[in-house]
Amino acid sequence: MILSLLILLLPQVAGGEESFILRPDALLAADGSLLVGHGLLVQGDRIVAVGETVPAPPGTPEHRLVGVLAPGFVDAFSSRGARGLDEASSFISPNFRAADALNEAAKIWQHRLEQGITSVHLVPSARGAGDPHNLVAGLSAVVSSAGGRDNGPTLFMDRARLTVSALEGPAPSREGGPGTLAGDLRAWNETVRPALAEVLIPYPPLAWVDTVGAVRALRAHLSEARAWIALGDVGSWGGVLSDELVAFSAPSAGSLSPRTLATFGRLHQAGFALAFGSHETSNARSLRESAQLYSRLTGDPNAAWATITTNAAAVCGLSGKLGVLAAEARADMVLWSSHPLDSSAKLLAVMIGGRTVFTADSHQDS
Repeated sequence: MILSLLILLLPQVAGGEESFILRPDALLAADGSLLVGHGLLVQGDRIVAVGETVPAPPGTPEHRLVGVLAPGFVDAFSSRGARGLDEASSFISPNFRAADALNEAAKIWQHRLEQGITSVHLVPSARGAGDPHNLVAGLSAVVSSAGGRDNGPTLFMDRARLTVSALEGPAPSREGGPGTLAGDLRAWNETVRPALAEVLIPYPPLAWVDTVGAVRALRAHLSEARAWIALGDVGSWGGVLSDELVAFSAPSAGSLSPRTLATFGRLHQAGFALAFGSHETSNARSLRESAQLYSRLTGDPNAAWATITTNAAAVCGLSGKLGVLAAEARADMVLWSSHPLDSSAKLLAVMIGGRTVFTADSHQDS
């Protein structure tokens, strides 16, 4: 079962990029449906083609896999696996980089591999030690869970999104920053706009919000923001974000009140594009468990699958590059015994960038 995948541990041929075809029992489409009889062609660290017939140069090796091949999970936003992402030295820190806070030695990276998480969006927090409030918290980073030194985490993108915020709740800054939404609005005009003009980022900002007033304020002052991180009781204000891309902390077992369950069901009905992140949990299982819960609540497994794949990749600014088995996507894949939203599915192996980085059997033997 795993032996075919282990062959891919061989180093790339010097001077070129190794190509190979994978043919699993089934692979997962972007909408979460199973495609039987499909294969994919990998060249270097990218997927080149997917389909029932896969064009490839003569002599390209082909590997049969027993199981379901799925894209790696994407953690939409997290502070786990980094040191000091709660930047609090100033209420505006446009040049603070999450990439510089990466903690390669954190055990959470191994735990993520064991749960099929191949990409993590490290996002500077809008709140830091002592609950200061950062209008501009810094630049996020996208990290691959393995592939670096000693097979530890490695940076995939060091400047992903600028993270901004407008929060209603009181959050005084150590350096006299705004503590109310009214103070935010004054600061946006006086301080933030000039600072943002000097920061070059590839994607529109990612915005932390906690009330309908905060959403409206950011829409007025930052019209290009199209991805949001929702804090607080979204059930009381979330309707203003319907039909938009919104990231939520993966619900922990202790947060699953009847109101929380009802809220997620109604958000789905309102047309939310949801993504889950592990910001408020250290449990690497939380992403998959949250998607499974969302599937049961809504009766829509396709929408649930998107919360930890395509929607989460969109929060990173990397739609089509992560969280999907498609041409031009990074070859981050996980082999499961069955559909990963099935609670009985077992993770068999993980590949990142076209290289096997984790197998369940070798981990059990070590």
